[in-house]
Formats: sequence, C-alpha cells, structure tokens
Amino acid sequence: MPKQLPSKLPAIIVLLAGIALAGFLVLHVGIGPVFSAIVRLGWGGFALIILSWLVVTVLLGTAFYTLLSGHAPWWVFIVA
Repeated sequence: MPKQLPSKLPAIIVLLAGIALAGFLVLHVGIGPVFSAIVRLGWGGFALIILSWLVVTVLLGTAFYTLLSGHAPWWVFIVA
C-alpha cells in the first residue's frame, strides 16, 4: 500500500491547499459577513446552485460518453 501514497500525494496537497485558502478567505473577510451571505442565500438559492452544478455535470458526462462510448456505460460518465 505505500506505493499508492506517492500517486495520491499531489491530490492530497492540492486538497489541503484549497482548505487552507478557503479558511484564509473566510478569516480575512470575516466570519460574520460570510455567514450573513449564507443566510441571505437561503435554501432556494442553495438549491439553485446545486441544480446548476448538476446540469454542468450531466453535460460534461454526456460529452465524455460521446467521446468514449465504447469503454463504459453512459451512467459511469455522469456518476464519475
């Protein structure tokens, strides 16, 4: 199993850098304004963001299926 760690190391580093950047931005702007924006967004706005990302995911999955349709069933490209 130690041989897999070096291949996953760049992904782990990028994940930690993203978390650190998000934390820095929240602390730089202030926790109050960030939570205020989240409350103003509400459940409807949150659902709209999720729905828009779902549309993008389905479109990208469809594009990959079109390119690589002989390699796997269609649902694999959307779920992945």
